[in-house]
Amino acid sequence: DSERRNIYAEILVNNNYSSVFEFGCASGPNLKNILIKMPNLSVFGFDINEQAISLANKEFHKYKAVFTTSLNIKVILSALNNFDIKFFELGIYDRVLYLLNEEDVRNHFIMMNKYLKSIIIDDFHSEKTEISESNYKTKNFIKILETCNFKLVRIEDSKHINKNNFFKKNAKILIFENNLNLNI
Repeated sequence: DSERRNIYAEILVNNNYSSVFEFGCASGPNLKNILIKMPNLSVFGFDINEQAISLANKEFHKYKAVFTTSLNIKVILSALNNFDIKFFELGIYDRVLYLLNEEDVRNHFIMMNKYLKSIIIDDFHSEKTEISESNYKTKNFIKILETCNFKLVRIEDSKHINKNNFFKKNAKILIFENNLNLNI
């Protein structure tokens, strides 16, 4: 259990959501924290680390969970079909999008916009020009997500540990809702 991770479970519980997708899930610590509170949740996790995904598949075998190192439309539709749902109600992006360039982030959300009802991003955000420190780079997530049919509903400071002024100034939690009517 982690105070920082509790925001994900709170969103799921408060909205009576029954499914979640996590991009960059590693071995599943965010999802484990959620499943402690919501054991019947349908969970889909993606990460490029094969060892982490293997560990998640072993750890979560008793839950309605799918973990993969591959992410494309076929894999997404297979997971949705497995859970008998049309979309995931929450997509979690916890400190992972800074690793991608803006075009890759946009392309990801263009692919996912039919399959995510809401999104929470905990990453480095700036509405001004890109700011970087070491390997960390900000992105204007509001601008990117608006071009992919998502609207911002909330922004606040991240609960991750702030290492320095770059983190304090730019580490944000952004919550978006899909503008598309996914219930049809």
